[in-house]
Amino acid sequence: MIKVFYLFWTLLAAVAVTLVSFFYIHKGFLRGFPLGFYNVESKNSFIILSFAVDLIFWWILFSILLVVVKNYIFDKG
Repeated sequence: MIKVFYLFWTLLAAVAVTLVSFFYIHKGFLRGFPLGFYNVESKNSFIILSFAVDLIFWWILFSILLVVVKNYIFDKG
């Protein structure tokens, strides 16, 4: 149950960073940071595929950071 809880918190952190990168950064070349090179043309200003790829990227990154911090930095052994 605790591992699912950790995944939930990393997902929330990834959603927060993704929302900041897509909606707070308004520059055209920085939109979707760090995956700004990932360009998909759409009629709307909101691109779902790019948003999903960015969200998955940040979720994996935060999950890896959580494992490293939990197992190596705060190691009780």
